[in-house]
Amino acid sequence: MTKILAAPDKLIHGPRIGQRELLLEDRPIEYYYIVESNYKIIYSIDDGDFLIKIVDVFDTRQNPDKIERMK
Repeated sequence: MTKILAAPDKLIHGPRIGQRELLLEDRPIEYYYIVESNYKIIYSIDDGDFLIKIVDVFDTRQNPDKIERMK
């Protein structure tokens, strides 16, 4: 669990190192993800407020269609 909590730290200096989340590309906000162990950490970048917003931590062993549950 410690690796999952530390994984977003690498986004501080390079928030766009993650890949675009294609399952959410129809949303008005661009979502990216990084993977740590069996978990996909989904986030967005708010350039105006200089924020990285973690919106979900998704267990990749689940059905990928469940990722659509986000609003």
